[in-house]
Amino acid sequence: MNRLMDEHRMVFYGGKYLADEYVKQGYAVPVIDVHHFGERAPRGFNGIPESYDPMTLTEDDVIEVDHLVKSQLYLGMRQLN
Repeated sequence: MNRLMDEHRMVFYGGKYLADEYVKQGYAVPVIDVHHFGERAPRGFNGIPESYDPMTLTEDDVIEVDHLVKSQLYLGMRQLN
């Protein structure tokens, strides 16, 4: 997982952490966990593992968890509508 994030940062941000660059310039930078990571990550229902560390997942695991979470988000939005 770290390799994927490192490659993304290199391609799109020249290897820099964007939030850090703004902080260095004196800006306050809120950094929100994306839905799959941190405290916001859904866990333990409909095939989503009960516990996992996103930073240690393989690329295939990331794709699988991404698919499971997106399918739950889609169903949730359908119910809200």
